[in-house]
Parts: sequence; C-alpha cells; structure tokens
Amino acid sequence: MPLDDIIAQHGNRKESLTPILKDLHKEHSRIPHEILREVCAKTGTTPADLFTVPAFYDQFLHASKGEKPKIRADKCKGCTVCIKKCPANAIVGERKMPHKIVAEKCTGCGECAKVCKFDAVIEPIITESPSQEQVADSFKQHYELTCAPKDQIAVVRIGIGSCCTMRNCALVLNEVIKTIREWGLDIQVDATGCTGMCSHTPILQTINRQGVSTFYANVREEDVSPILLKNYKPKNVFVRAGRSIGRCLETLWCGDCADSSSEQTLSVITESRQAFLKYQHPIATKDSGLFNPNRLSDYRSRGGFEALRRVLESMTPPEIIERVKQSGLRNRGGETSFTHRHWSESANVDSTTKCVVCQGGETVKDRVLLESFPFRIIEGMTIAARAVGASQGVLYISTKYPLAVERIHWALDSCYEDRLLGKNILGSGFSFDVSLQRESDSIAQPALTHDVETLALIPPLLISEEGLSHFVRLGTENCRGTKVFYLTGKIQRGGLIEVPMEVTIRRIVEEIGGIPLADPPAERRTFKAVLIGGAAGGCVPEYLADMPVDFESLTLFGATVGCGGLVVLDDRDCMVDIAQSFMKFTLEQSCSECTVCRSESPKMLDILSRLCKGQGTSEDLTTLETLANQVKPEGICGLGRAAPNSVLYSLRYFRSEYEAHVRGECPAGKCSALIEYRISERCNGCSICVQHCPVSAISAMPYRRHKIDVSACTKCDACRQHCPHNAVEVVSTVLSR
Repeated sequence: MPLDDIIAQHGNRKESLTPILKDLHKEHSRIPHEILREVCAKTGTTPADLFTVPAFYDQFLHASKGEKPKIRADKCKGCTVCIKKCPANAIVGERKMPHKIVAEKCTGCGECAKVCKFDAVIEPIITESPSQEQVADSFKQHYELTCAPKDQIAVVRIGIGSCCTMRNCALVLNEVIKTIREWGLDIQVDATGCTGMCSHTPILQTINRQGVSTFYANVREEDVSPILLKNYKPKNVFVRAGRSIGRCLETLWCGDCADSSSEQTLSVITESRQAFLKYQHPIATKDSGLFNPNRLSDYRSRGGFEALRRVLESMTPPEIIERVKQSGLRNRGGETSFTHRHWSESANVDSTTKCVVCQGGETVKDRVLLESFPFRIIEGMTIAARAVGASQGVLYISTKYPLAVERIHWALDSCYEDRLLGKNILGSGFSFDVSLQRESDSIAQPALTHDVETLALIPPLLISEEGLSHFVRLGTENCRGTKVFYLTGKIQRGGLIEVPMEVTIRRIVEEIGGIPLADPPAERRTFKAVLIGGAAGGCVPEYLADMPVDFESLTLFGATVGCGGLVVLDDRDCMVDIAQSFMKFTLEQSCSECTVCRSESPKMLDILSRLCKGQGTSEDLTTLETLANQVKPEGICGLGRAAPNSVLYSLRYFRSEYEAHVRGECPAGKCSALIEYRISERCNGCSICVQHCPVSAISAMPYRRHKIDVSACTKCDACRQHCPHNAVEVVSTVLSR
C-alpha cells in the first residue's frame, strides 16, 4: 500500500503515528530512515516526535535482516578492547590501527559497542525474531543431534541459553558432539537451560556410569576432548588401546604434566559452587540446568504437569484460590499485591471470555525463566485459567529475546500434541488455548495479568502439601517464599539466583556473589552499594545491606524489586555518573507524552552532565532535587514516575559525592573530566603500559619511570589494567593542580 493511502486511512495526527508505522512495517518488513523522513514531510510531524515511536517499540526494525555492527575507521583508535571482549572473536586489526568486524563470525551481540570508549561502533537495531520454520531448523540443529537412546547412563550436560551462547557455549556443544562421534563414546548429551552460574559459563557437567558428577567451568573448545576422554572410555577396544598408548608416549615425552582440563574443574564440593548454592532454595528455578527445556518428557519426568493434573481431578476453582491464599504468594512483578486477591477479583467477573496474560517483559530474569522453564510457565498459566474460569491465554515476549520465543513456540506445540492445552485437557472437560504474541496489543476481554516469575511459582505450590508447606516456611511473615534475582556487577560469581525473602542483601553480595579478590590484598575493592530493580528501582548503600530482600524492607528504604536485577557496585563506581547513565536511558525510552517528563527530565540530565564535568554548583543540587520531586508524582506511566529514582536515592545516600563533584572532584575516580592518570615511583620501566596505550600517550623509557602525556591521554584505563606493579594511579585534577 502506498504511503499516501496509509496516511489517508489513518490521518496525520500525532496519535496516528503508531498505526501508520505498523502498516509501513508490514509493507516493507522494516522502516528505513528515508521513509521516516518522507512521513515527516507528508504529515507535518517533527523528526523528534516521529523517531520516538520506532525507537521505543522494538518490533519496528530499521535494519535489514542480517545487518551487523560496523566500526568507523575515523573514530577507532585501535585500543583492542573490543577485540578482547568480543565473544565470537569476530574483530580483527592491529594495535593503534582501525579494526574491522568479520561479518561471517559476528553474532550481533553488541558487546563491542558497549565497551568501545570512542563511539566507533555503529550498531544496527536488532532484527526480528525467527519464523516458525527457522525455529524448527534451529531446534533440529541444537537439540535433535544431542538426543541419545534412553538406556544410556553416562551423561554430559551443557547449558544453552542466550547468556551461554554469548560465551560460545554453542561452539562447545558442537565440539562435544564431534568428540563423541570421533571417539565412539557411549554418552547421552543434554543441552539444558540456564545453569545459574552465568559468570562461569561455558559449564560442562559430566556424569559417569557410577553416578559421579563433575562440573567444569569456563570450558573452551580445546578443553572438550581432554575432559570427555578423562571421564569416559571409548566403546571400541582398539580405540581405547590407541588412546592408552598415546598417553603413555605423551608421559614419556613430556613428563608428568598436569591435565589440561584440571584447571577448569568446578567440582560440586568446591568452595565457589558451595557458596553460590548454599543459601538458595530453588522453587521457580527448580532443576535448573538438569533437563532439556525443549523436551516435554524431561519436564514430566521431574513432576511436570502433575500439579495441573491434581488441580483438574480433585480441586474446584475456589479451592485453588484458597490454596494460593494459604501460601501467602505475592506477585513478583512491579506490583506486589497478594496473588489470590487478583484471582478472586477475576473469578467474580461475569464474563464467558476471560483471558490469562503472561507479560514476558524486557528483563534478563524473565528471559532466563522463559528460556529455561517454558513448560512450567505454561502449566502455571493453565492452573490460573482454571481458577478464574478463563479459556484464552496470551504470552507476550519481547522481540529482543528470539531464543525465548523459539522455546515457547516449541513448548506450546508439544503441549497441544499431548493434550495439555486445547480442548478437554487431560480428559477433565476444561479447555484452554494459549497464543504467543510479540506486540502488546490491547485485549478486549477481561484479563488476569501476571509476570513470568509468579506463574513459574504456581505449579510447585499446588503439586502437593509438601510443596505448599515448603514455600510457606521460607521468607518473612508478610513476604512468603523465594525471590528470583539476576545478580551481576563487581562480584566473583554472578548469575540467576533464587533466595528466601528473609536473606539479607549483604549475604547475597558477600557470600553468594563474593567480593572479588585482589593481588596485592591492599588493592581489593570494597562493597559500596547495590542497585536494585534497574533504572526504575533504587540503590541500597553498604551500611543498610543487612536488610532482607522482602518487599516492605526495600520499599522502606526507597528501593523496589522492579526488574529483579541486583547490580553490585564497589568504591570505583561513581553514583553521579550512574545517575547520569540512568537518566539518559529513561529519556531514550520516554514517549514524551507527559509534559513534566518531556520538559523536566532533560533539565536533570543537563545538571548531571555538568556535575560530571566539574561545572556544577551548590544551587544545582537543590534544583536537581526539586525537579526530581516534581517529576515523580506527575508522570503518567510507570517509567515517567520512576525516572527520577536514581537521582533521588543517590542524593539521599551519597550526597557527599555530589558535593565533591561541585568542588571538581570525583571520589571514585570515574568521571574522566575530573581525573588524571599518573605513574608512581613503583614503576620499574617494564614498558607494558606503553605497549597497551592506544594513543601513544606514554613514552617508551625502558628501565626508567615512565610519564603520561596528559594532553594526549584519553583516560581509557588500559595502562592501569595492564600494569603488573600497580604503578598507575588515578588522581583528582583538583589535587594534581
């Protein structure tokens, strides 16, 4: 349909922009910028208003399918940071020379854009999720090849989630399959969901025929063969003999060298794994990393859909709601009211076409749960539908999570084949249909809406009396059960965790996550604060970290669970810089509909930017606080009301840092305009810093104390990170003067 016809159909008012862009997207499969400019010209819309719509809704594509990031030669300094951080080894180039991205290897993860300090990476917007045909092909490639006869006992497991794939787990899985075929190993291979310890992936678990389980962390492709041959023997006697002879010859030639895989071992009895799991109580994440999320038989063998069977055979809808009430379950999403109240209200609505909605959201926690436990979430939706009398279900999943879309697609097909969805489920007379949607269109019929985590908790609660009592024993009086978080930041062990709601923030950070060690110990960083709930949440300083992670305690100190993220900060993180970053994010995501958000938020960002440059005043702090308090109650949507949270809570707990920025100092040594790099007397002239400086700001003076040319230094921090003698210091520009 031509653009003129589309505009004639919908009109040229501002509220017509979204339907216009939807029709254009259907017509072209994307929205090129030249078409957006043409829309501006023909509707009289300003570019600022028009470009906000496709930038906010990620189902609108700007880039053609298959486009990859590019590096601008005029901006690239050749610092090699992107080369080191690229998980697919897709970036090539010499030091101090412009780099290039090899399109054939690039996975489009965007890690290069995140770490580049010179804005040299042009990153296309993520392309659309795969079609059902592509989903089937992907499943065949990654899962059907790993299936083995069920009578085999020896097992190898490896997690294949989005986070795992970013760290080359798919390549390790392919190497496992290749090694098994080459050596004729009698092993069943399981590609599982998230293993939890994302910071240690790829994780390879071996289980031999005696039931002995061993975990190997940070596995590389070249580690796979030694690991498998160490734990399993080839079936063919001649192959085994050749292997034994080869090892004997290797020992004679090389001596008693250590096994190349020994350094990668993460045994179940090691301190690191024990610490990570010690205080966790998996309920929503039960059996994490132990079964294939695309295999319905695996889920049912671990009690899957038994809760649904029990509900359909022996419980009435009011009894289901009463059981949820006894559990004390509260919604785990943005709103934390009691779940049974929502169910009772929905059940009392007089309608024959009710709907249960699962909001997939846009959080890492939701993505991991959808990828790893698709059947559990579908079972939870079906039980909720039975309780409230709904016949339809809708799963909304962000287009940014194609693997979650793929696994939910496969799970829905499997459930329909086994009559766990559709007409007359399990012969009970109850019917329930679930569809997958990637756009949050409005729903005409009455809807019961839940987040992913709440639905994943329903089956374990109702499967048995033991499941209910176990849940009730955990947590606090007003917040029963467990909470799932995605733990990351300045810690040793990050990943998906599920802890009782009485566990304190300090225990999560210091014992589950672990404060990173340093050599020498004097350089060890200190725990400063935790960001909870992302940009819409809040921060909790170290001196308040003994509070439990229940909803009331967090709200009391100005924090919210939000997206379920926990980001640990140390003494090198600047709270003013973080507030600035969060304010930029909320402005980018803002729809600019409400006046206060559109007019006041840019003012707050301007003040924060000036503070980070040492150009702020004491009056700016008062103005900043006033603006934040104006925006919070007057925002129309949740994002608008949460926009000033990072400012309000960082001012409340870290006002001294703001006052230091007014004086032109950054205590954390983070704001580049307020710091300088110097080389101390500890320098022995090894010239390692010279080799790693991307802009040649350090002159080579072997065996003599080096000096940094302040005028040329870009403050990229490469010299400090690579100095083996801790001779590079970050000092305040005020102190240096």
